[in-house]
Amino acid sequence: MTQAAPGSFIPMKDLVTSTRRGLSTPYLRNGTESIRLVKAKDIASDGMLLIDTVDKEQVRRTAALDRARLTSGDVLVTVAGSRFRATVVHEVAEDLVASNSLIALSFDRTQVLPEFAAWYLNSSRGQADIQRWASGAVMQSINTAALLAVTIPVPSMEKQQHLVNLLQVIGSYQEVLKREAALLEKITDSLVEDVNRE
Repeated sequence: MTQAAPGSFIPMKDLVTSTRRGLSTPYLRNGTESIRLVKAKDIASDGMLLIDTVDKEQVRRTAALDRARLTSGDVLVTVAGSRFRATVVHEVAEDLVASNSLIALSFDRTQVLPEFAAWYLNSSRGQADIQRWASGAVMQSINTAALLAVTIPVPSMEKQQHLVNLLQVIGSYQEVLKREAALLEKITDSLVEDVNRE
């Protein structure tokens, strides 16, 4: 694996230590192994993994199942659609498995923080880079080889950590704004109900 010069753009194939395609549908039949199957729908447009929406499934125990198991720090990328969303797996649980609508990437953490990689891939520049490698006229898709050809910036680890810290603060603030918006909606609904009682 090549050591990246800080600030350069490097193909992900030179930064990723392993890739895994998720579990395909045939393995979901007649099984006794209980898993939580992460699908594209479980990755929000802002890149958050919606762990509460992950479906529970019964699958067959196979080598393919073991390969599709997720580990903390994996970056998941959706493989089809108008937007290729990326997220980081933070939960460590043996029953968490990727579906075939996702590619799991394990980055060399001495060069790239998973949170930084996911953030870049979700950015407008990252999306444009992925779109260049995607194929399909009606619905675009990307395979593992094409995804690994996408280049990402590799600033110093210090700068990556600083950006990740800022993104966490921004994410916390966005959560506060969502709760405030929900509260304002309830207040507005309450006022409408109050008017209707007159």
